[in-house]
Amino acid sequence: MGIGTPELILFGVIALLLFGKDLPKVAKSIGKTISEFKKGMSEMTSDLREATSDIEEEARSVNRTIRDTASGVDEAVQQKKKKKKKPTPKFVEDEDESVSSSSHVESEQS
Repeated sequence: MGIGTPELILFGVIALLLFGKDLPKVAKSIGKTISEFKKGMSEMTSDLREATSDIEEEARSVNRTIRDTASGVDEAVQQKKKKKKKPTPKFVEDEDESVSSSSHVESEQS
């Protein structure tokens, strides 16, 4: 932060002037406060990491479910395509009818 020796000395002199005899007590309470702050930050960081881990695991689970569902849909579509029969062309049906009608006509003529 750019704090050098002269700045620290100035800070110490100002603290001594402000707090006098109570400076050791003030320093001790500031040390405790900083220690508690660091402990709280550590706990909060740990909680955030745990929550992030839980969210990531849930996202992976949802992603697997989506992939499995999509795979199932793809398989169903492929099976549907395989089961689909090709329609008989219309001209084949017409030939069958004309053959049967011509043989019917020949049988009537005889």
